[in-house]
Amino acid sequence: MNHKPRMTRLIGFGMTLALAGGCGLDSLFMPERLIDGGGGNLITAGLKVVSGQITSLTQDEVQLLADQARTTLGGVSAELAALPEMTNEQADAYLEFLQANGLNSIEAFAAFVENAEEDPDSVVIPESLIEAFADTDVEIDEDNIDVDEVLDLVFAASM
Repeated sequence: MNHKPRMTRLIGFGMTLALAGGCGLDSLFMPERLIDGGGGNLITAGLKVVSGQITSLTQDEVQLLADQARTTLGGVSAELAALPEMTNEQADAYLEFLQANGLNSIEAFAAFVENAEEDPDSVVIPESLIEAFADTDVEIDEDNIDVDEVLDLVFAASM
């Protein structure tokens, strides 16, 4: 009996678990932009999201989640697949936006969207967010905030 295919699958599965779990091999297999901002992986990021600790995500975790969303949704939309990778500066600005608006849980996101539509002035838009996404298609007029544009910027840019 040839055990080579089975062994290859086991090694591949082990490497996947090791990388996803952040065993220290990340630096060998992940781009620099995903290991230079506080660390983390998809498992730690996912745990923070489901446990209401979204504002404690690291820069790396935000970028990993954005990459994963782009990859997943890119199968449905060529436009989403073509979005550029999130930069360190954009991830930091996105985190600042999350923290400034108290978006620590999925429920907080839902309430935020509803509240933002009713009261656009309640949305806190850090200057860093405007600067970090200045080269994107979405523009924010600080004097006349369009909630849909802000939501497009924050949510689409994170994919």
